[in-house]
Amino acid sequence: MEYQVSARKWRPQRFEDIIGQGHVTRTLQNAIKNNRIAHAYIFSGSRGVGKTTAARILAKALNCVNGPTPEPCNNCDPCREITSGLSTDVLEIDGASNTGVDDVRELRENVKYAPMHGKYKVYIIDEVHMLSNSAFNALLKTLEEPPAHVIFVFATTEVHEIPSTVLSRCQHFNFKRLTLIEIVDRLRLIAEKDGIDINGNGLSIIAKAADGSMRDSLSILDQVISFCGKKVDEKEIADVLGVINKDIMLAFIDRLKNKDSAGIIKIIREVQDCGYDVRQFCNNLIEHIRNIMIVKVSSSPEELIELSRDAVDEIKRLAEGLSMEEAQLFFSIFSNVHKEIRWSPYPWMSLEMAAVKAVHVPSFKSIDKLIEFVSGPSGNTEDMGEYRSQKPENRIKAKEGIQNTEVRSQKTDFQKGEDEGLQEPQDKREANITGNGNGSSVNWDELINRVKEKKPNIGSYLEQGELVRNSEKELIIGFSDRSSFLIELIEREDNKKALKNLINDICHRDIHLKFVKISANADSGNIGIRNGAGVDINPLVKDALNIFGGKLLGVRKIEER
Repeated sequence: MEYQVSARKWRPQRFEDIIGQGHVTRTLQNAIKNNRIAHAYIFSGSRGVGKTTAARILAKALNCVNGPTPEPCNNCDPCREITSGLSTDVLEIDGASNTGVDDVRELRENVKYAPMHGKYKVYIIDEVHMLSNSAFNALLKTLEEPPAHVIFVFATTEVHEIPSTVLSRCQHFNFKRLTLIEIVDRLRLIAEKDGIDINGNGLSIIAKAADGSMRDSLSILDQVISFCGKKVDEKEIADVLGVINKDIMLAFIDRLKNKDSAGIIKIIREVQDCGYDVRQFCNNLIEHIRNIMIVKVSSSPEELIELSRDAVDEIKRLAEGLSMEEAQLFFSIFSNVHKEIRWSPYPWMSLEMAAVKAVHVPSFKSIDKLIEFVSGPSGNTEDMGEYRSQKPENRIKAKEGIQNTEVRSQKTDFQKGEDEGLQEPQDKREANITGNGNGSSVNWDELINRVKEKKPNIGSYLEQGELVRNSEKELIIGFSDRSSFLIELIEREDNKKALKNLINDICHRDIHLKFVKISANADSGNIGIRNGAGVDINPLVKDALNIFGGKLLGVRKIEER
């Protein structure tokens, strides 16, 4: 007997044999039962999902001697002729090679003739989107009012390229991409009938390589059988397809989780020696990291991960030691290197550097745990790394020699007034701008708040600065080296003019503004004392007041010699 490839040998011959397209087959069967058969259909979807097969079965169901019937018998002469492709009443036309208007004109002439044997004349046009615009226009009238005995079935993978005038004259059915489980179950059934010994993981590799196409999976199965014979091994399938074994990917992520740089470099070298493509390796790695994220967020990850159940269980084991933050960071790192290696002269080295970078990223603590630790009792026993060894008052430090804004916001007893119960009325905010009420100094925090109300962007710039000099006629605002770029933004003509007008309106006097850089080695305490600004909130002064139990009565500037 002449050999037939599996895709032809196991092509479905009944609606019930079509997998994954129940919404299509049920609609067509009900239309036949209720005598509501349309004169034109469009079957769209990716390759190998059953579009042409469904069209042939529909033609058999319409022309069967028992029909029209929801299921063809496959035993009568019309059914057998259609199955073998010999029926004169079912014409399959390749749209890619019959694209011209002359081909459509010939079709228009032929539709006038009645079917020779069956009840309907069925025209199946595959890849119909390849027809020219002129051909589509020539088909419109026939498509709108065809003879009663004519049925058109158009199959396409690019439905968006079909003119809307054609779409509006047809019933459109969208064929779904097949899932990995659907393909694996079908392959297992075919392998059992053909006497092929292959396990579930091997079938999963084939189904994954098919990318949702049943026809592609059967073609791959034929190729694997030709290489392996009747007993198919999972490793041999990976070798035939050039697929990186999942165990390698799982081992890579395991070493990533355990911070094993040497082990990761060794795996990358082994993958390179095996001749695998570096971009394909990155693709697989990114997909496995994505699967870890799915495992952590979904209660039923098996429905969202296209792997065998054993592989999903292995991913669950790996996910136990990784946080969501780490998984997202790994995804970002390897996604970026995947883009870089396309143009890199040293793609494998780029991958190695990215892997080492991912290994040496410090362990994440969730924000919730940090908040719980900081706000909890001092006896908290949770391991929080270096945070545990620090006293609460030492956890917040000035980074560039300028006191942190949290220190700025604290108020001394002198500012609050000797009477702690005395509260300032809310409607006297203008008075709060001057620190002591005589107009000689400015309350920095209140000034920032007022500026932010009018100009939020300028206010946010000022928040990064420090009040270095505070006099009746001049404000000197300093920025650390890291924040010095903000000086250029503030000194833009429009920003500086707006800020000066705001401060003049708030303080009711003309104040000169100056912006300077502050060295990272500057003593933040001495800056405040030397310029007479913020002495009452300076940490050195506060410590002295607390030690000696004193109160700040005034500030006197000492001339430098």
